[in-house]
Amino acid sequence: MTQINYVFLCGISFPKGYAFTKRRKYVIDYLNEQNISSVSIQSRSDKDHIDNPYRGNYGISNYVNTSYLWHQGFLGKFKFVKEIFFLLNKYFDKDKINVIVFTTLMLEDLPFYIFAKLRGYKVFFETVENNLAKGTRISLYGKISTLLTRKLFKKASGIFVISTKLKQLVTSLAPKVPVCILPNSAPLTVISLKNKFNNPVRILYSGTFAQKDGVEFLIKGYLKFLECTNIKTELILTGDGNKNDMDALFALTDNCPNIKYMGFLSDEELEEMILKSDILTMTRCNSEFANYGFPFKLSEYLASGNTVLATKVGDVPNYLKHKNNAYLIESENIQDVVEALSFLTLNEEKAIEIGKKGITVVEQYFDVQKNGKLFVDFIKDCVHKN
Repeated sequence: MTQINYVFLCGISFPKGYAFTKRRKYVIDYLNEQNISSVSIQSRSDKDHIDNPYRGNYGISNYVNTSYLWHQGFLGKFKFVKEIFFLLNKYFDKDKINVIVFTTLMLEDLPFYIFAKLRGYKVFFETVENNLAKGTRISLYGKISTLLTRKLFKKASGIFVISTKLKQLVTSLAPKVPVCILPNSAPLTVISLKNKFNNPVRILYSGTFAQKDGVEFLIKGYLKFLECTNIKTELILTGDGNKNDMDALFALTDNCPNIKYMGFLSDEELEEMILKSDILTMTRCNSEFANYGFPFKLSEYLASGNTVLATKVGDVPNYLKHKNNAYLIESENIQDVVEALSFLTLNEEKAIEIGKKGITVVEQYFDVQKNGKLFVDFIKDCVHKN
């Protein structure tokens, strides 16, 4: 059977970055282990938040960042386009089936899509959110790019999605194209399973601070919880976001020494913080946008073996059971936050047991090997049926 050569092209930083970078990295981890060649090409992003080299190797996989060229004026944009055409030609392997995976196709990516099709690449898309759903911020340019991508779904060899609702949406747009739900992956990071909480109990929120993230309800719930407990706790916030959003949230925490903001942490620092914490919180608003996605940090949290407190949005209840392998609450519900924190801190043994069972969820649904194989097998099935 002919081997497959994988090329990933999108405006996502690599090998270091945010949630989607990790999602992509764990797929490439599997490809590397299977000795399957791949390359990641970073096209334009608004700005480079992550200090990655412009090119390098991640295992046997190559990566190239061209985004910086886009931001170097007209001549830089010309070099950007020329470089990506060059890379698509360079990494085309005439002895293999060549697959290219796009995410949202920005308008300036359209020539690369056309070139890839003409060159002989099999085109796949991967989508993890509905950018046109209520509850997200997106520019007119982003909306047009999303609509363009959706038009091209019908011409794809296959499409990866992250949730049941996204699969339904994509299937309605391209009913004849195969669609695969590819869950997030997370390597098990647990080093030792604790038998008691820290003193003070460490409650962690990690992520962005947009309205969709529901951090406002977490903070307000925590402040109310402090009024009715004698148990020593601290709420640690990490990550970053829009300055106006963060200023509004931190105004709520001004007079509370129990709430600490640690800033943006590196992958290694965040992993250590997750392992050292006791209760890991994922609070999403019940927006249309939230119900199409699936939070990457939830799989990361579960992989730590620590207790997870999560809102019931989207596919979350499909993977987690209340008071069994997580504590589930309703979205945007301050009282639910209070009751959750009260239960988990007063029932420490039960809370720790819930955290341990979260590891089983990772092994069943979010395993790097299983999902890497799912990715490869789906692409194989699609390209060999065409």
